[in-house]
Amino acid sequence: MSRLSCILSALFVITAITALSSCSTTLATRTPRDIDLGGEWQIDLALSDFPQEAVPAQGAAVGSSGSSAPGGGQGGGRRGGGRGRGMGGGTSQGGGLVGGAPAGGPEHHFAMPPHLSVTQSATGIVVNITMPDGKHVINSYTSGEKSVVTTTRGPANRTLGWDGDDYVIRTQTGDKDKGPQSEVRYALDRDGTLSVISTISHSGIYNFQYTLEYDRVRP
Repeated sequence: MSRLSCILSALFVITAITALSSCSTTLATRTPRDIDLGGEWQIDLALSDFPQEAVPAQGAAVGSSGSSAPGGGQGGGRRGGGRGRGMGGGTSQGGGLVGGAPAGGPEHHFAMPPHLSVTQSATGIVVNITMPDGKHVINSYTSGEKSVVTTTRGPANRTLGWDGDDYVIRTQTGDKDKGPQSEVRYALDRDGTLSVISTISHSGIYNFQYTLEYDRVRP
């Protein structure tokens, strides 16, 4: 996809400052016209990044400006430029994910779910994720919601909503511009495929981003 898009957060994927500087800081609650993320989606392995390959060696130096810095990994995917997307956004305090491992588990970070079932409404989206082992993880996102979620780094602030035509999950742990940041972006490409873009920055270990590409399953 040639359209330039920002990369946003969700507990497991953390965005670089350079990417954030070009993105909208406020997420919208209104669903964009003629955008429908809903449907059944099957992963396209040939066009997807392999998350493990996007993550650099943990002993490498970590730069402060995201995946372009030393120690940063960057995937490609159909869009190129290293856009990717993780599948989660943390677990709300007092709540949990349905039918899956706790948010932040390694299998949730770097898994390549073979199938997504997305339901879109005027208030947000629900993503039913089929994990490689067949288990289901259901995440419900309400546009405009700001909440505290539990992450592997402790409590984090999570914001949900639309950035242009993309649905975004942003997560910030600790101090702004210093603590781990992650974003997950669900975006339709011009050819009708779904890009799930994941980015992680300021993790203290590595910065990286990767893209999973999904083709719509026709009835």
